[in-house]
Amino acid sequence: MSSVNINGLPPSQLDGLILFSDVPNIVTYENSDQGEKAFFMITVGTSQYQSLPSGQTITINGETITSVNDISKVGGRYFYLGVNSSWVMPTIVDALRNCPNLAASYDICAYSSDAGDIEQPYALIVKAKQNGTKYNLTTSSTINNSHILLFENYIGKSNDELLNTDFAKVQLQIYKYTDFDRYLNVDTYGDVLNDEEYVTTLVKTYYQDEVKFDISPVLATFAEYGRLVYFRLIITVFTSSNELSYRQIRSIHNLYCTVGYRCNHSVPFIPQANTPCLMQNVGNGIEWANMHTLYVWKPSLVFSWVSSTQNSNFTIKYLDSTFNQRYSTVVSTSNNGGIDKKFDLNPSYLEECSYVSVQLPNNRGNLLYTIIKGINAADECTRLQWRNEYGGISFFDFTGKHNEQMKLNTETYEKSDLDYYDNSNDVEKDVVYDRNVEHKYTVTTHLIDKNGTQIFESLAKSKKVWYLDEQTNEKVNVIIEDIAINESADFFDVYNVSVTYHLSREN
Repeated sequence: MSSVNINGLPPSQLDGLILFSDVPNIVTYENSDQGEKAFFMITVGTSQYQSLPSGQTITINGETITSVNDISKVGGRYFYLGVNSSWVMPTIVDALRNCPNLAASYDICAYSSDAGDIEQPYALIVKAKQNGTKYNLTTSSTINNSHILLFENYIGKSNDELLNTDFAKVQLQIYKYTDFDRYLNVDTYGDVLNDEEYVTTLVKTYYQDEVKFDISPVLATFAEYGRLVYFRLIITVFTSSNELSYRQIRSIHNLYCTVGYRCNHSVPFIPQANTPCLMQNVGNGIEWANMHTLYVWKPSLVFSWVSSTQNSNFTIKYLDSTFNQRYSTVVSTSNNGGIDKKFDLNPSYLEECSYVSVQLPNNRGNLLYTIIKGINAADECTRLQWRNEYGGISFFDFTGKHNEQMKLNTETYEKSDLDYYDNSNDVEKDVVYDRNVEHKYTVTTHLIDKNGTQIFESLAKSKKVWYLDEQTNEKVNVIIEDIAINESADFFDVYNVSVTYHLSREN
């Protein structure tokens, strides 16, 4: 019986599955296989082999080997049939092994009556490597005397119907649809299938048991930042059998993908049971126990949330140093049109309190942010934001030292000396032809604990990093060059992190 799974999950657990483009995503077609392998046995008889002239043949599946009665002529597809009976079986084995079509699909070996001892073999077996009728052997020989060589042919069988065909190909068709207003809540497939786009078909030849496809390279071609893209799969088989020429095995709907990657302690995909969910790794898979220490200085929070409901309510609590609530607000957001959320915080509450807690809907836990106080912060703050391993937004407020370095790339040309005495007040030799200026920026955190450093692996692996220009509020894309995590010389298990980057496009 055949079955299909994605990343080890059966079809019953695939509805609403969220996959990441830069993580292996394996679609597996499996088929049960119980049966017998076809084989052909040749047993050495008792007659005198010298009674037969050279040129006797044995043909198996169209591959022919020929006898000689001179041992010195044995080689390639020639085997010995002569006075010394001990040479007969080993040379037949060698000759058959030199038939490439046989050797590819069949095991060819000699054996004796003493298990494990083949010094004096009396028989050989040509045995299929897999079950199924398509490996049944066709044989013929000019040696018709069973007292010389005895031929026995046994057919194979299998309950895997694909193994009983000459060839079978498994096809995986992929379709996408990008115009959802709301995620993870498709009641019917009709409207989607009418407007979807065909992406590609992956094909593999079926040999035995299973066929696997890694669909991540395909997902990467249409996955998008900041949204989930719906796609579906159709698995079909195409065979040489008239009874099973073409058949659809399964159609899998309600799959989603986004741009994401793998970090330590992150999960490779988000299954149905974990939606709605926060698209951020905070230290314990997707159970959202806040094991990573998160920090905030600017009066806003940004993160990404996926839900099938129309709206989601988030409770924001402002806590004092002993985690007692001082203030609380409830923010309702729409889940249409995107997964990114931004919540403005009250600056006065931030001054008074030590922590900000966000209670996630649907009992998905709490996010806890430590408020960076002025004693730990410089006058300048840079908030780097990035697309994290789950495709959502992560951020860090850098309130430590800020440094800027300008790297100059200058091309010059050499001016002629012919005008040296014509204009003594403007004597030049090397003249600037072209100059490019590349700015490098280094931002540093305040002193943070070890759990606070965990988020920087996500930043290091991200391909999409930016900050918002404070004057224009425009997004400025940056390229991370280096991240250094340094333990404080004055305090044990306390760190600061410096991040060096340059602009993706210079102004």
